[in-house]
Amino acid sequence: MKTKVWRRSHFVGSTWWSVGWMLAHLSALEGAELHVGPGHAWADPAAALAEARAGDVIVVHPQPGNAPYPRVALRVRQPDIVLRAASQAAGPIPLSGEGADLSGRGVHPRAIVQFDPDADGARLEGFELYGATNETGNAAGVRITGARNVVVRNCVIRDNDMGVMSDGAGRSGGAGGLVLEGCRVYRNGSPAHGGYSHNLYLGGESVTLQGCVIHSSRVGHNLKSRAHQTRVLGCYLYGAAERELDLVDAAGWTTRPGSHAWVVGCVIVKADPTRGNRAVVHFGQDGRHDHTGTLWLVHNTIVTPHVAPVVELSAPGTSAWLEGNVVWDGGRRRPGQRLVEVRSGAEAERVRGRCNWLAAGYRGDPPPRLEQTQWGAPNQELPWTDPARGDYHLQVPVTGITDGGAEPAALRQRVPGLVLYEFTPPAGWRIRPELGPLDLGAFEGPSARSTNPVSQQ
Repeated sequence: MKTKVWRRSHFVGSTWWSVGWMLAHLSALEGAELHVGPGHAWADPAAALAEARAGDVIVVHPQPGNAPYPRVALRVRQPDIVLRAASQAAGPIPLSGEGADLSGRGVHPRAIVQFDPDADGARLEGFELYGATNETGNAAGVRITGARNVVVRNCVIRDNDMGVMSDGAGRSGGAGGLVLEGCRVYRNGSPAHGGYSHNLYLGGESVTLQGCVIHSSRVGHNLKSRAHQTRVLGCYLYGAAERELDLVDAAGWTTRPGSHAWVVGCVIVKADPTRGNRAVVHFGQDGRHDHTGTLWLVHNTIVTPHVAPVVELSAPGTSAWLEGNVVWDGGRRRPGQRLVEVRSGAEAERVRGRCNWLAAGYRGDPPPRLEQTQWGAPNQELPWTDPARGDYHLQVPVTGITDGGAEPAALRQRVPGLVLYEFTPPAGWRIRPELGPLDLGAFEGPSARSTNPVSQQ
């Protein structure tokens, strides 16, 4: 039976679309809880969704042995709908797309859970989504097509043609305010469509990823984004088949001024070997459109054994600011490593920054406008805590890294819209401690300080 509950409005993201949405919904209204699962009124999520109204909460209970709900294909068209796992004691509740019609034709979605343009303010929390495939190789675990201020939280998204997709759907501000928080996204990609499928393939107005673990794309990139603005905060990205981040162009979105990307407080590790493109972050274009904005690469720990560049700029309107990063060679001691490459009309003098620590192999390649660069010794090892878990805290202080950065207030003056998050291994995020001059890299202080994460799976 339905149980009446009050559903509060919530503020997510930091874009003006989120503010507008919040103000428009301050009178958010009474919703109902619809319970799904053994012993409840609805046997499967689709049946509950068909009866749900705006603001309702669909609570999905685990099946015996946490068996998956089969052939799930949900198309959400109501605003403020919440799809929530009732319990994760045995892990996220699995929703399988195997055998479902995810063609995108007619009434059928192109994802296990798809949020259509009318689904503003929807949330998806606590599920494992896998097995989405179709004949065109673009079925996704989750798809956001035009809906604004959607939140996907504490979900595992794996083994689909695409992990998560978003697009503006021709709507002003479409897919704006999208937030992925505390999610694990891995092993997505269709080998039959290798150039077009990725762990994450995002577009539209804006997206924020915080505290996510994104790894091991089967083909393609870990994160590909054509969004007007992309924020990647306190995340762990590793082992992509191609680039870890491919932040490229889309007419009407990246051609507008302010088409920035923030990559802050992340651990980014290239596989050794990497099958495809070995660059770490690409900011620019792979089509014929400009990318009018800045890549803010701030206080990350980046590990790459390759000579391929850490940052590629490839559009006339691009620039980059690099500050507070640690770039290590994984102990490979590779000479001739490249920090930055510019092409396709990008200009080297628009790469600027300060206070970065680079492995010795980068000594011949620092852009001239990078100030206060520190280099490691040719045979220097760094005392990481537990790299296998993404824990690149230093066990002991290291000269040039510990307290090697700016005071947080000064950093914020240089980096607009800065949010200092810190990844908490093995998953989750927290606000980074501000204890005076910041340590370089993704972590502040030794691992003993890494407690009380804000969000953890």
